[in-house]
Amino acid sequence: MAILKLNIRQSLCKLALVGAVSILLAGCEKDAFEPNMGDKPVIYYLCLINAGEPVEANVLRTYRYSDKDANLENTVLTNAVVELYVNGEKKENMVYVNAQPDPNAPTAAILGNYQAQYCPQPGDIIKIVASHPTYGSVEGETEVPLVPEIISVFSRKQLRIENQYYSNDYKAEYYSNLYKNEGTLSFRLRDNEATRDFYTLDVLNDSRGQIVDGWQMSGLTFDERKCDPIFQEHISALDKALELRSSRMLCSDRQFNGKEYTFNLEYTGTLSMFGNYTNPQRNAATRAIYYYSGEDGEAPEVIIQLSGVSRSYYEYIMSIEAGGTFSGGLGEIGLADKRFLKSNLSTGAGFIMARTTKEVRIPNRDLFPAQLPKPISN
Repeated sequence: MAILKLNIRQSLCKLALVGAVSILLAGCEKDAFEPNMGDKPVIYYLCLINAGEPVEANVLRTYRYSDKDANLENTVLTNAVVELYVNGEKKENMVYVNAQPDPNAPTAAILGNYQAQYCPQPGDIIKIVASHPTYGSVEGETEVPLVPEIISVFSRKQLRIENQYYSNDYKAEYYSNLYKNEGTLSFRLRDNEATRDFYTLDVLNDSRGQIVDGWQMSGLTFDERKCDPIFQEHISALDKALELRSSRMLCSDRQFNGKEYTFNLEYTGTLSMFGNYTNPQRNAATRAIYYYSGEDGEAPEVIIQLSGVSRSYYEYIMSIEAGGTFSGGLGEIGLADKRFLKSNLSTGAGFIMARTTKEVRIPNRDLFPAQLPKPISN
């Protein structure tokens, strides 16, 4: 499948890299994350836990702006002792795995990381304690969220004609049928009243189209700028007016705690049938490249990934978002308090956070009308 959007694992690897670059000794503190630490470098780690997968963590040290020879790669600590605790009991020591030379590998693999055998389950409380003879020790914990409960998935779609014609000019026959497919994909969530929950949403869609009854159905485009308004709840009116808004789909349950909520995602695509009777072989060859015909591989589909994420995940992403706001920009030029990345570790740098993902797959065909129009062909 040719996926248009980076999946969330790759995205968080990039965010981890941003976090690691940003964690200099000039700005680290446990809660407020203000630059009032001492002048000695400290140990920290970056850990994103995925339910059902082995725990991995990058262990590093902070460094000063004046450390000219320091960079992300040579601040990795390969000789730390890293202990994994599950629900209050020590589970195992994590083992360091060397960095991968492939520059296209995820950030964690490029840096090298500590790995465990244990695969956390929803509801687990995970704590990691890392210690080093030179840079001291650090610890932090997070709870693995429960699986989001999606109770229904449905869509509304309609075709709008763009152009339709037939011509027989210059002894060559042509016909064109082009419709725009506009729809809304909706799915309903039942939230857990007993807990404060946080969610992220990722949409992965296939770049290929599909041929159905001679019609060419394009791949679908989801416009994140028109995503459900719940994902803009943290954006101020001023930032919206200045278009300082994020396309990251992240929200809390504060507006629907313990209730059901329907997420709505707008999408577009095209339905077309073109004909050039003078060169039918060329037309067939073009369709074979860009459209699935049912003869090989899998039919294109849209993958919805709704993840329950830990509070630490939500707060860390919100601290990144704050840097891109109007007030965050003022902080960069000294006209407001400077914003710093949020940490939930004892040394005030780095993070441990968790995510549990529910995946739903919808065939592209189901996001077009069941009844297709009659084409003009001659």
